[in-house]
Amino acid sequence: MNSLLTADSGARLDRLPISSFHRRIMLLIGTGMFFDGFDIYVAATVLGATLKSGFSTMGQNAQFMSVTFVGMMLGSFMTGFLGDRYGRRFTYQANLAIFGLAAIASAFAPSMTVLTLLRFIMGVGLGAENVVGYSTMTEFVPPGARGNWLGGMNVIVVSGLPVAALLGTLIIPLFGWRAMFALGGLGALVVWYLRKALPESPRWLESVGRTAEAEALLQSIESEVSQQHGSLVPPVPRSSAPPSASLGSLVQSGTVASHDRRSHDSDRDEHFNLRVRDLAALLLRTGGAKHRHLLPLLVHYVARRATRVGHRSLRCRLLGAQAHDRRGVPAHHCARRHLSVHPSAGGFDHDRLLADHSHLYPGRHALCDLHS
Repeated sequence: MNSLLTADSGARLDRLPISSFHRRIMLLIGTGMFFDGFDIYVAATVLGATLKSGFSTMGQNAQFMSVTFVGMMLGSFMTGFLGDRYGRRFTYQANLAIFGLAAIASAFAPSMTVLTLLRFIMGVGLGAENVVGYSTMTEFVPPGARGNWLGGMNVIVVSGLPVAALLGTLIIPLFGWRAMFALGGLGALVVWYLRKALPESPRWLESVGRTAEAEALLQSIESEVSQQHGSLVPPVPRSSAPPSASLGSLVQSGTVASHDRRSHDSDRDEHFNLRVRDLAALLLRTGGAKHRHLLPLLVHYVARRATRVGHRSLRCRLLGAQAHDRRGVPAHHCARRHLSVHPSAGGFDHDRLLADHSHLYPGRHALCDLHS
């Protein structure tokens, strides 16, 4: 039992096959996302009716649209921090309640100013729901099916546009534009009630130290899945970074990502330098007029290198080659550098060099016959 308490929730969830549990998550999250899309796109039908009836002006309609997206921006920004602090379940329930109640209140707005204010509040919930809906699906759906399921979720969201347009054509002439807000708000609140059965994310529970709750929830999920698919494969534990609710985490994560990109580029450039030296060593070793056709290949590499990093960077790297050894270059790269600097050393891999570079030279068949 103790080993289970310390198991990685992510690894245990990611190795589960698709089952009724995942489809239930998709249904409840997707339904809420549909009403999110519906309430976003309902403005296209409602504003035309408010303008025609004299309830609003063109300027007020523009303000209505603007505050919608300002609210969505703020909602999408805040929901990540709220989700890390209070849990995923809290955020996706709060989002539905916010834009559901604001939509119903919009149906009774006495003026366009009040409607615009309510639309801003609605936008906060709409923007947050967009973010938390996709992230919740990501935490439960295994990686092998995640792309397809998130694509399906996006289809559900954008389907709110044609549905809102069709219902607006049918409902507004009979009941007025206020009925559209009431319809979207009531639908969101119904989904809010149904979503009370959705579980909290085990990943989040474990990340905040509530391991016992995460373990109980994981056992329940695994039991349901195993009833449909039989015994489950053992998880492969992985380490994960704990969530952070501070704004500084955005800068820190960007710094780490930038460092990772620089390290990746450095390794890639180092590999390129080593291959150029291998080619030069081959020319020195084999020498002779009959191998002059290898010179365009070397020129091609040098030109490509100069184009990518500039002449100054190229000169610095050629003069400071020893500095690369302190950046974690793989051992076989260092060994190949030794061979390229000392071409007379034994074991120089001519065949691999030709196989790696022959596609860059039109006369590659001649390269393959070099050692025949």
